[in-house]
Amino acid sequence: QDAIKEPCGASTASSRRLSAAATTRTQNSKVTGTPSSSPSPPPSACMSRTPGAGEGEGAGSEGELLAVAGTGDTGEPGAAGSGMQRLLGQQEAEAEVLRELAAEQQAHEALQARVLQLEAEVAQRDRQLAQLAAEVTGQGVGSSALRHEVRVKDALLDHLHAEALQREQEGDTELERLMGKALSTLGTILPPEQLAVATASGERAWMPEG
Repeated sequence: QDAIKEPCGASTASSRRLSAAATTRTQNSKVTGTPSSSPSPPPSACMSRTPGAGEGEGAGSEGELLAVAGTGDTGEPGAAGSGMQRLLGQQEAEAEVLRELAAEQQAHEALQARVLQLEAEVAQRDRQLAQLAAEVTGQGVGSSALRHEVRVKDALLDHLHAEALQREQEGDTELERLMGKALSTLGTILPPEQLAVATASGERAWMPEG
């Protein structure tokens, strides 16, 4: 402040001298009748400085620089445009990643649904195969039972046939025995001639017809 006051005092003395010179010239001009131009006093260097519009704008620009600090924007139009482009690029990249994730999620869900459908089809086919196997097993059991029944019936028929043959043979033997007994009885009763005729008649009766 002392350095500023000294120029202010010197300028005051100079202005006083200029004012005196201007007064003298004015008086001379009045005497001679010629107008004289009085020099305008120099601007005082001690005028109080008030912040102008430029200083206010500088403060505002400093505030703006502080406001955009950390965002990569230096306040210049080109830097702001590049920062906005980078921000838009990041947003587009994030949106693309989200779209890809959504598509992969949909594909995964579709695959899971297909797997569940295939598992249901496999389970249904397994049930059908089990049912067919049970039917085949039942048919096999039925066939085995039928074969056993046929074998039993065949054995029974063979036994009945053998029994019939045996009875027939036994009947023939019994008939021969009875005929022999009857002839022996007749031999004791009839004379030899009649016995020979009766024996011949009995043999012809038992002989098979040719």
